[in-house]
Amino acid sequence: MSRTLELTVGLMLLVIGLIVLSSTWIGEWSAEAEIDRDEIQAGEGVTLTVRVRGTGALGRLATPALSIPGFRVRAPRDREQRMDVSTSRIGGELLFRYWVVPEKGGVQRLPAVRLAYFDPRTGAYQLAQTRPLALNVRGDPSVAGGDPDDHFIAPDIRLLHDGTTIGSVSAAPLHRRPWFWLLALLPPLGFAGLLVWQRLRGGGGAAGGRLRTRRRLRDAGLHLRGNRAAQFFAELARVLDERLAEALGQSPRALTRPQLAAGLTERGFPDELIQRISDELDNCDFARFTPAASAPEEMRAALERTEALVEDIDRARSDSAQGERSPREAAP
Repeated sequence: MSRTLELTVGLMLLVIGLIVLSSTWIGEWSAEAEIDRDEIQAGEGVTLTVRVRGTGALGRLATPALSIPGFRVRAPRDREQRMDVSTSRIGGELLFRYWVVPEKGGVQRLPAVRLAYFDPRTGAYQLAQTRPLALNVRGDPSVAGGDPDDHFIAPDIRLLHDGTTIGSVSAAPLHRRPWFWLLALLPPLGFAGLLVWQRLRGGGGAAGGRLRTRRRLRDAGLHLRGNRAAQFFAELARVLDERLAEALGQSPRALTRPQLAAGLTERGFPDELIQRISDELDNCDFARFTPAASAPEEMRAALERTEALVEDIDRARSDSAQGERSPREAAP
């Protein structure tokens, strides 16, 4: 148990030592400081450059954190590093540039910058410090206008300007935008428009079926004038299929001729009409696969027969519906 405790304490001390050493300046260093101007107007700032020279691992040195009473200090965004390769020892020069803004007017004094480092040659901590710097500030910064940050930020980067109130910079909720409800109503309005469009095009019901029939008969007439027999008889077959599908409740293409006749007989269609329908369907099937044998006169006659069949089918459906209602109306 004691052995485990010793190992744990040893590891903790090693980690603490590494942390301390990684954040400590190690080597032999000297420091200098200078400002770009020794006299400024109130509200302006100066660049404080701290130059550190010596031997040691430059890449492991942390940027010194400066806190100067009576001044606002902005830490440098980067640093300039110059290696010295003239000797066998690792070292060189580091430049740190701070933006410093005085908070009082008159002659101000920038105190010395002190950097503590560990000298491995002597085995003790040493102190590198700069000389104090004088700065004359004309005017009172507390009443001076302008933003000193304008001297620091690059010309192509501008500061964000706040509005006069919170409401002036905050966006209104989405549901309070004038166009929100318009967007919300677009889907149901579009769906309603689609239903109306389908209804106008004959999307459903008896009226829609008759409208589709007229459109197909018109297309068949165009194929007749263009002498396109295959397309012409295909349109006639579709007309009969759609009218019979409405009468039977299913597609006649799924039925044999005897099944089709039986279904129409159950719905009160006369035998003569059933035979005409069967003959015309056979004629359309034959002509679709042998269009060269169809003369324009035969196509015109087929169109007239189909138009007559459509009227007779609708009449037979109407008579059948009236016959189904009469017994129910007569029942007590």
